[in-house]
Amino acid sequence: FISVNSRTVTAVFKGPFHAPSFRKVIEGMRKELEPAPSSLALVFMTSDMVPLASEILETIRVDGHCSRVIGASTWAVVCDKEELEDRSSIGVMLLQSPDAKVQSCHFENPPSPGVLPEPLTPLVQEKTELLAFLDPFTVDAVGLLKTLNKRKPCPTVSGGLASSTPLSRRT
Repeated sequence: FISVNSRTVTAVFKGPFHAPSFRKVIEGMRKELEPAPSSLALVFMTSDMVPLASEILETIRVDGHCSRVIGASTWAVVCDKEELEDRSSIGVMLLQSPDAKVQSCHFENPPSPGVLPEPLTPLVQEKTELLAFLDPFTVDAVGLLKTLNKRKPCPTVSGGLASSTPLSRRT
């Protein structure tokens, strides 16, 4: 959902995780969006950061004043004009859209072909924009998007594929 009234701020944290330094980055991002809090945070972290995900996400929620945080682990982080491969990093975008209603859903079991996962059904019935993170190794992402577009045609579809190491076949 990126509306006309949205504001965003992005940052990339490079190198080994250091909680006080990361907190300063997130606090700085929050201050750029004040006085209103962010509506949504998008987070992409290299797979070596995943064991620290609880601390990273809590810092974004608490110090970034953002209750909705979604994201994925990845092989490389792209932020601004830089792609960081084989290097510990976290890319964060805080999005502020005061007129938006942000909802999230999660499903673990891949849907049958032509069937929408139950958590998606109410979102498709509402007038809403959707942002999807799909694991290409466990979900037929193309099939799900085709089913979604039949039920809820939208004017613009864009995306990409983010995954962990190419050989591990997991995200």
